[in-house]
Parts: sequence; structure tokens; C-alpha cells
Amino acid sequence: MINSFLIICVFTLLLCVGGMFYVSTTINSPTILNYKESITDEFSAWKQELDEREKELNEREAALEEREAKVSEIEGN
Repeated sequence: MINSFLIICVFTLLLCVGGMFYVSTTINSPTILNYKESITDEFSAWKQELDEREKELNEREAALEEREAKVSEIEGN
């Protein structure tokens, strides 16, 4: 009687521990083990996106300045 109860308890606990390991390996949010890498990767992606946007804005600004220079030349003549 007590042996079968202990076997059921041990089996249940093993299933719980196995489930916890499964959840911890499939979760996508940062954990205590990989938080630094996850946050660094996230900020790197943000920085890259911002750098691309800044480059596009600088190109647009240069094009606008070029147009303004042409217009001022036409008005000056």
C-alpha cells in the first residue's frame, strides 16, 4: 500500500520536473540564465533599425538641400 503510493508520488514529481524543463527550454522570454544575451540582441536589433532609419533620413535631407540649392539658383538668375 505505502510502496505503491510512494511510486505514484515519485512518478508524479518526475513528470512535474520534466514538464518544467520542457517549458523552460521552449519559452521565448528571457530567463535568469540568458537575460543578458536576449537583451543585448534586442538592443542590437533596435540600434540597427535606428541606424537604417537615420541613413534614409540623411539621404532625404541631402536631396532636399540639393533641390533648395537648385531653386535658389533659378530664383537668383
